[in-house]
Amino acid sequence: MPMGVFAGELWTGHVVTGQTQDCNIQRFSFQPGEEARYRISYNWLLLWTDVGEVWFSAKESRVKEIPCLHLLAVGATYKSWDWFFKVRNLDLSGCRINDTIPITLLLDNEIYNIYFRYLGTEKKKIRKLGEIDCMKFSAMLIQGSVFNGGEKMYIWVTNDKNRLPVYIESPILVGSVRGTLIGIKGNRYPLDFRK
Repeated sequence: MPMGVFAGELWTGHVVTGQTQDCNIQRFSFQPGEEARYRISYNWLLLWTDVGEVWFSAKESRVKEIPCLHLLAVGATYKSWDWFFKVRNLDLSGCRINDTIPITLLLDNEIYNIYFRYLGTEKKKIRKLGEIDCMKFSAMLIQGSVFNGGEKMYIWVTNDKNRLPVYIESPILVGSVRGTLIGIKGNRYPLDFRK
């Protein structure tokens, strides 16, 4: 049974960027109605334990009568813890190994210029879903009360038009965390998991 609940929201399109062409839903890897669910696990010494789940969803909305996408992230901890969508829409067609992809992140009312580093492709096996071809990235972390900073977070994203993150792992100040895709529905393109 989930206990602690948190949520985050982002509206993307004309309202956020001031550019009408950003509202073209066809240019996104995801579509309204898509929902992805991840299991979050924590590691301390040799013990891994599942500590919560996070759900990401996208739906059509309007803000001040302007069409936009409403991106929502909701998480809950068990009793026994937007870059998500931004990464999925980056143009990765010309990426070479070790190329960096800069993004701007608003977190706790501060703007950070961070980046993802492309590390190449590999197959990733996801428990209960199967194996899928992925692009692997490291992400620059913001030093704070959870992370040390640096490029110690690794993200595996499907190597297809979905660009769906399927596995994420990172050390934190005490132990480490990982996120694993456990369900997806409403995705724009089919996924090629192999059992």
